[in-house]
Amino acid sequence: QEHLDSSAKCDESNNRNQNWNCDFDNGVTIEFWLKKPSFDAVNNPIEVLLDLWNQQTLTSEDRILIYASDSLFPSSTLAISVVNKGAVATVFGIFIPDAEWNHYAISLYSKDGDLYSSTFLNGEEYEIDNLVVSGYSDFSGRMDAFIGALQDVFNGDGTTAGGKFEGFLDEFRFWKTRRTTRQIKMNWFREIGGGANTDDNTSDLGVYLKFNEGITGVDSIDSKVLDYSGRLA
Repeated sequence: QEHLDSSAKCDESNNRNQNWNCDFDNGVTIEFWLKKPSFDAVNNPIEVLLDLWNQQTLTSEDRILIYASDSLFPSSTLAISVVNKGAVATVFGIFIPDAEWNHYAISLYSKDGDLYSSTFLNGEEYEIDNLVVSGYSDFSGRMDAFIGALQDVFNGDGTTAGGKFEGFLDEFRFWKTRRTTRQIKMNWFREIGGGANTDDNTSDLGVYLKFNEGITGVDSIDSKVLDYSGRLA
């Protein structure tokens, strides 16, 4: 008989902890497909894909923000900002090459006490070992996430549910580990298995949104997305 096994929801030895866990000793990797046909620089200069935040402010705030903009940079850019204990780190990003579908991957990880990033475009290395925060502090508290809008004001800008993303997003994956270059190159163009609650080979997969449930035309139904990581979020 099929049933929910609650004992599988927390298994630290296999990295089964909170879905949005940010332990940079293990690293995190965020992957997704993005199609961004147009921008509205006047009315919507920042379009948020992911706002990952510990719900704290001032010197307790830890946050990762991924957003698209063509007005804050010389060209259309997928930008990443990291807030560590209230200090906004240097913004880095990936050039959005065109208005078609492209795959993006961002890894954040610690090395020698500093926080680094590596980014990938369509499975190929874009920028490797970029210094993000010198002498970073571990993220604290429970991390919650909004996809497609801000959770709250960021760096003095925006409002709750502001920064609305207008475009197309697919195959969103949040890994609670640093994915290797080979893993990204071998899997960026294909679906992967979920079942992180039972399969140890995907236990590092915190959130997996395929966005393939179809469209009913009823907002109350279409606004809900299934998490294929296989765990309770």
